[in-house]
This record gives sequence, structure tokens and C-alpha cells, in this order.
Amino acid sequence: AGIIRATDNSFGIKGVASGVDLYAVKTMNQDGEAYLSQVIAGIDWAIENNMDIINLSLSTQSDSLVFKNIIDKAYQNGILIVAASGNDVTGFGDTVDFPARYSSVIAVGAIDAQNRLASFSSTGPSVEVVAPGVSVLSTYLNGSYARMNGTSMAAPFISGYLALIKEAYPKLSNFQLRSILLENTLDLGLPSLDPLFGNGLIKASRLTM
Repeated sequence: AGIIRATDNSFGIKGVASGVDLYAVKTMNQDGEAYLSQVIAGIDWAIENNMDIINLSLSTQSDSLVFKNIIDKAYQNGILIVAASGNDVTGFGDTVDFPARYSSVIAVGAIDAQNRLASFSSTGPSVEVVAPGVSVLSTYLNGSYARMNGTSMAAPFISGYLALIKEAYPKLSNFQLRSILLENTLDLGLPSLDPLFGNGLIKASRLTM
């Protein structure tokens, strides 16, 4: 939430899209665990309440047709879905978790401050983009701040960035906004799309339309 929305108030940190309307849809318990049915109910709430973007800093290694169906339904209803690719070790095998692996989801990997792929970041053909995910400073419990690692930190950078594009071009569809995102990246790995960095690192600069 802090990465996306932290207020621009000269204190602490500033979020990527500090003016966005942010809704916290609680599906997990205090240990960061949830039944799949609870996550599905949260996504269904987002559909029913006309959200523009869903950030899913969560993952599972188990596929589910019911999960895929609700994700696809959200996408078909014009919602952008952004998810952490998972923290299942880098390699050339396909280690991307669900729901990031679904084609209707923007799967986000993690890089460090030197633009190197994080050692934990899941890889595979589903990865679309990467964002900072190592030692990321953000808001934490009880009004404090903390540095954390994970693709769960990288995903909200993408969600916040998409919120800015949506604000600038409110009439564009989720398909068009996703295309703009992917066209405005810095290639970090092999030329074009690759299983480590996807299309590359997001660039918050003048957009190519």
C-alpha cells in the first residue's frame, strides 16, 4: 500500500501514485495466509465495485480452474491484474507462481538497485516486466517503516505506474494500457522478451503511444 499510495507530505516516503484512490481488500490473516476462496471473494468484490487495477502481492504454486476463471472474469470486465511472479529462485526453468502465470495477469519479477535480477525472483515465459524488489523501503506496521525483499514489493510499483497511465488516459481499455506498459520498458536481458526480465524494467518517462 505504501509503495503505491504513500502520501506526498514531506515525511517518510512518497508512493508511485500518491493521489490514487486505494482500496484495501482484506483476504489474508495476520500470518499472511488465506484460503483460496477468500482471495476469490476479494477479486469478486473488486469486479462488483468497478476497480481499475488489482494488485496481488501473493502467490501459490497450485493451479485452480476456479481461480483462473475469476481472474479472467476481472480482466474481461476491464480490470488490470498485476501479480508477484513468486520468490521461487531464479533459473531458466518455469518457476512463476499462480496467479501471475495466467495470461490475463501481468507477472512482475524483482531486480536490485544495480538492475540485476533478484536471486529469489521466479522466472519463466510468463514474466512480463520487472521492478525494484530488493531492500525496498515502505510503510510498515504501527506507523513505522521497513525495508523488505520480494516480488510482492515489485508488483505494486507496476500497479502504481499503471494507475498513473490510467489517470493520463482514462478512456483507454485495460488491453491498451497493458500494451503501453510493455512498450515502455528498458530491456535488461536478452533482446526483446526473455524468461528472466520479461520485457524489461518499467520507465517512468514520456510514454511511447
